[in-house]
Amino acid sequence: MPVTSTIFARTTIALLVVGFLAVLGIITASLWLAAQVESFSTSLSTVLEIRREAFGVRSLAVDAETGQRGFLLTQDESYLAPYEMAVGGIEKEMADLRRLVSTLPVLGEAAGRLDALLAAKLSELADTLELARRGDVEGALELVRSDAGKTVMDDIRATSGIIITESNRLITQYNEELAASTRTLIVVLVAGGLVILAVVGGSA
Repeated sequence: MPVTSTIFARTTIALLVVGFLAVLGIITASLWLAAQVESFSTSLSTVLEIRREAFGVRSLAVDAETGQRGFLLTQDESYLAPYEMAVGGIEKEMADLRRLVSTLPVLGEAAGRLDALLAAKLSELADTLELARRGDVEGALELVRSDAGKTVMDDIRATSGIIITESNRLITQYNEELAASTRTLIVVLVAGGLVILAVVGGSA
């Protein structure tokens, strides 16, 4: 009888230890995986914003150029409305883009180049408008015909395209990592649950 009691006591203690370790493992793994999911979700949200800003500044650059061309052709100040709105919008969206890429260095170089290109484009547009307002429309048109502005705009499209393409790659990567973390969490919970059931069954 004492031997049986001892075996029973040891078995019960062993089962309790296994159950405790299973619960501890579930809690630890769940906390770690939850942190991973939160990290991936934050990164995904950031990349989605970066892609939106890249699309936005490219569109605004086109609007600014459209306003400039309209004014040069008509000498009507009302045609500058898209230009004036775009200038303020570009400054705001580039500030947001610089802030966002600070957490993703992989996009930092392209964003820095895009910033410089947009500054060059806005400078070129401002120069042509200044010439036209002083009455030198031909001089302004000569600057346009030099294709310097077109080259910068082509570079803006290409550089924003690099940011958008890399953002799409990162979005796919983070979605896959989120799915993998979710699957791992499910496996941990199911496995831990089975261990706990086994412990309860053994105790019974």
